[in-house]
Amino acid sequence: MDLNYIIDVVNNHFEIDIRENKRNRYIVMSRAVYFYFAKKTTNLSLERIGKKVNRDHASVMHSLKNFENWLSYDKEFDIEFKKVEKILYNKKTITEYKDERLNYKYKLLQVAKQYLINEINQIKQI
Repeated sequence: MDLNYIIDVVNNHFEIDIRENKRNRYIVMSRAVYFYFAKKTTNLSLERIGKKVNRDHASVMHSLKNFENWLSYDKEFDIEFKKVEKILYNKKTITEYKDERLNYKYKLLQVAKQYLINEINQIKQI
């Protein structure tokens, strides 16, 4: 699998750029998804995998070492990881993926809206 393709899928899914020189948890874990699939689907060295996202081989090793723990610890991350896996192996287009992502966000907003309406109604009753 092409590294640029993996990077594009991860970036689009998590709506970030894993090449940024930031170390917040969300970016680090998203970058680990790229490291995992790059290692699993290519025969490239850790140095080359890391260099694509401005990291050295030690960063790749560290992420891969912690990756399984992150999946078991953070269920949301595990769900998102499985979505990326499905996208990569099904080779959906970015447009199809974005449509699904927007639909998911729309449903979340609908739930939040209903929750807020219920909260407002409860306050009005007081």
